[in-house]
Amino acid sequence: MSNKAAYVQLYKDPVLKQVIETTGKLAPLPPIDPYRGLLKSIVSQQLSTKAADTIYSRFLDLYPRKNPGPKRVLETEISDLRNAGLSNAKSGYIKNVAQFSIEGHLKRSVLSRMDDPELVEHLTQIKGVGNWTAEMIAMFSMKSEYIFPIDDMGIMNTIIQ
Repeated sequence: MSNKAAYVQLYKDPVLKQVIETTGKLAPLPPIDPYRGLLKSIVSQQLSTKAADTIYSRFLDLYPRKNPGPKRVLETEISDLRNAGLSNAKSGYIKNVAQFSIEGHLKRSVLSRMDDPELVEHLTQIKGVGNWTAEMIAMFSMKSEYIFPIDDMGIMNTIIQ
């Protein structure tokens, strides 16, 4: 769907029309690497944005040039991940993502051949990755135009108000 077609659809909703007229048109974001997107999503789970950003920054600081490549992540001691602010569970989930990547399951060429339900099912094989996280990867890494995260608390709270 083109940007113009998207705005035509969004303008049909009176609330979204008001948001667009107030904020102006938005430029699309560049796609996020699926591996990095999963790492950041796991770090951010159940945290405020400020806390998540702080912990993610400390996590990146563990690696040369702030590049947490999968092999390096697997070599990182859990105690180092914990010292960066990650829980035991999130430390394990981060390592699960790294292993999944090393096995070739996060290559864009692999993911791009999947439709949205397949992609969500594929990513939720990783312990620590739920539907919401997989949907965020579909939207922001794979640029899916046909997925809507119905379990997103921000969206639910906005709709209820």
